[in-house]
This record gives sequence, structure tokens and C-alpha cells, in this order.
Amino acid sequence: MGFSLENQPIGTRLAIILGVVLIIMSVVNIIWITKQEENQALEGAKKFASGIAETALSSLNTMMVSGTISDRAVFLNLLKTTSKGLKSIHVFRSPSVIKQFGEGEQGEQAREDIEFEAIKERKPIYRVVEENGHRELKAVIPFLITKDRGGINCTECHEGNVGDVNGAVSMTISLDETYETINNNTFTITIFYLFALLFLLFITYLIISKKLNLVLSNISEQLHKSSSEVTHVADKISEASHQLSSSATEQAASIEETSATLSTIAEKGRVNTDLTEKSKECVIETINVVSNALEAMSQAVTSMGLIKDSADETSKIVKVIEEIAFQTNLLALNAAVEAARAGEHGKGFAVVAEEVRNLAQRSATAAQETGVLIEGSKHNSKQGEEFVNNVSDYLNKVSLAVENVGDSINEMAIANSEQSSGVEEINVAVAQIDKVTQIIAINSETTATSVEDLTGQVNYLHRSIVELDKLIRGDS
Repeated sequence: MGFSLENQPIGTRLAIILGVVLIIMSVVNIIWITKQEENQALEGAKKFASGIAETALSSLNTMMVSGTISDRAVFLNLLKTTSKGLKSIHVFRSPSVIKQFGEGEQGEQAREDIEFEAIKERKPIYRVVEENGHRELKAVIPFLITKDRGGINCTECHEGNVGDVNGAVSMTISLDETYETINNNTFTITIFYLFALLFLLFITYLIISKKLNLVLSNISEQLHKSSSEVTHVADKISEASHQLSSSATEQAASIEETSATLSTIAEKGRVNTDLTEKSKECVIETINVVSNALEAMSQAVTSMGLIKDSADETSKIVKVIEEIAFQTNLLALNAAVEAARAGEHGKGFAVVAEEVRNLAQRSATAAQETGVLIEGSKHNSKQGEEFVNNVSDYLNKVSLAVENVGDSINEMAIANSEQSSGVEEINVAVAQIDKVTQIIAINSETTATSVEDLTGQVNYLHRSIVELDKLIRGDS
């Protein structure tokens, strides 16, 4: 039978998969390193070209100042032969310089499209080209007009503005040696990765084939034991769930009866609260009546005092009348005596004096009777005042007692309210307990069903463990 990955032990499978992943990662890493080296080599070649351009420009400017510009071709040839990797160099004029000074000698004009492009864009242009199996860097670096190029003001000799192009240097630099170095480095890195990968795969295979298989075998044995224990526990849970469901049903019935009793108690509490509120209103009305009676009694006491004061004043007046009657009687007696002395001439006066005396006696008698009545009235007023004060004291005691009753009724009302609230809270709690009990009953039935499902899953786990054993040890 041929080699099949599916029939190999799990350690071998993992080692092969890991090896493939490491190979892919190594290839990607080698490609990335090679690309980085190529970019670095290209940047180095660009810097080399910029250096050559600066050297050529500075030297040509010096030659123009010293009057040796006729040796221009000799200098460029010398620069090419002494600069490693420089295959060709060509310095040419821009259209503005040609217009000002003419085309110059042969080779001082732009010839290729890249050279015209560099003059137009006013910036260096680099391109990697391959000819006859050789890679080369084509670089064209324009010279821009400036007022200070090594101490030389370009605007003194050249027409145009600062930043315009007055010429450029075009060169070709060989990249063969650079890419040969890169290829050698890539080969070295590849060999290193290959040996490192083989060593790592060998170590990984040893670790996985021994340690992993041992660990997985232990896991398989533990799964066997755990599945047996789970089966045993599932049976116990199933039995307990059925018992819990039965108990929860009975408890739910008891809680419903308790809830009905609490509802009745709560209803009676609300009735008591209503009666207490009505009693409270009656007490308040009684307090108001007693307060009005106390106010009326206070007004009666005040009136009694005023009557007493009036009787005292009247008694004084009666006493004055008695004194006047007494004096009048004396005067009448004196007048009668004088009339008797006068004889016949005093008879008429004696009659008048007698009438005045009779009137004085009647006035005295009336004054005495009035005084007796006034004294009786004063005595009655005093007794009435004492009686009213006694009644006022009793009413104050009644008012205090009614207020105490009102306070007691208020406390009863508060107690009834708190009791009703407590019963309502207990009723709500019992309803919640009833709900929870019903949920427990439902969950118990659900648990019993789940345990049956768990038993099925355990059986499936047994079959999976058998498959795991085959996976660990391999199946040929």
C-alpha cells in the first residue's frame, strides 16, 4: 500500500504540516531579503550616479573657468575608466544653452528619450534596463541654474531663471557585479535555511512523535474514565431532577394556598385602614366641636364677668339712692316739724312734706329690694362663673382625651398601613417564590430531558475516543 497522510499517526501528520508551513515561510523570507538587497543595491547605484554627476559638473565648471574646457572629452573618458562600474557617461546641453551658445561639439546634445524627459521634468530619472543578459542602471541627472554652485553664479553666464535646466549628465552603470553578490547571498541564505529547516523538522518530529503521542494517549485514557463518570453522574442527576420536579409541584400548590390566605389578610387590613381613617375623621370633628365649646365657654365666662361688674356698679348706685332716700326722709321730717310749728299757715306745706316723706320711704324700700336682688344676681353670677369654669376644665380634659384618642387612632392607622404594606410585600414575595418554584419544576423536567441527551452525547464521546485512539496510533 502506498504512503497516505490520513493513515499516519498524528505526530507524523503534524510534523509534515509544520514542515510545509516552515518551507513556505522560508521561501517568502528569502524572497523578501533578496528584494530588500536589490532595493539597497539600487539606492547605492543611484547615490553613486549622483556623485559622478556632481564630480563631472564641478570639474567642467572648473575647466571652463581655467580655460581647459577643450580637454572635456579626455576628462570624461578618464572619469569613466577610473569609476568602477561606470560603462558610459555623456554630458549634454539643454535647449536654452544650445540657443544661447550653440550646439557645441559632437556629443553635447541630448540623444535619447530619457534624456529629453529629464530636461522636461527637471529631476533625475533612473531606469533599470537589461541588454544581452546584463542589467544596467540608466541615470540622467539634470543641472539646474543656481546662484551658488561651488562659488559660481550660473546666472552670470547662462540665460534663464533659477531652477531652469542648463544641461544634464547621462550615464550607464553596470549592475552585474551587484546582482552577482545578491545571488551569492541568496544562495548562502537558502543553504542556511535549508539546513536549519531540516534540523528543526527532525527535532520537531522527535518531540511530536514521542511527547504528543504520550500526551494524547493520557488524554484518551482520561476521557475514557471521565465519560464513565459522566454517565454515572448523569444517572444520579436524572433521578434527582425527577424528585425535585415532584417536590416543586407540591411546593407550588402550598404556595398558592398561602398566597390566597395572604390576599384575604391584606383585604381585611385595607378594610381596617378605611375604618381607622373614618374614626380619625370623627375624632377630628369631635376635637373641633370641643374647641368650639371651649371658645363659647370662654365667651360665657367673659360675659359673666361683665354681668358681675355691671351688678357691682348697680349696687353702688342703689346705695346712693338709699342715702338720697334717707336724707329726703330726714328733710321731710324736718319740714313736717316746721309745718306744725307754723300752725294753720303750714298745713299745706305739711301735706307736701308728708308726701315727700312717703315717697322717700318708698324709694328706700325699692332701693333695699333692688339691692337684695342685685346681691342675689351677683351671687348667682359668681356661681355661674364657677360652674362655667368647671365645665371649661372638664371640656379641656375631654379635648385632651379626644386628642389622645386621635393620636392612638393615627398610630393604629400607621400600623395598619405598615401591616398592609408588609402583607402586600409578602404576597409579592410569595408570588415570586411561586413563579420560581414553577420555573424550578419546569427546569427540573428540562434537566431530566437534558440528562437523557447528555447520555446520548456520552455515547457519542465513547465513539469519538475510539477514533482518537486510531488517530494517535495510526490506522493501516
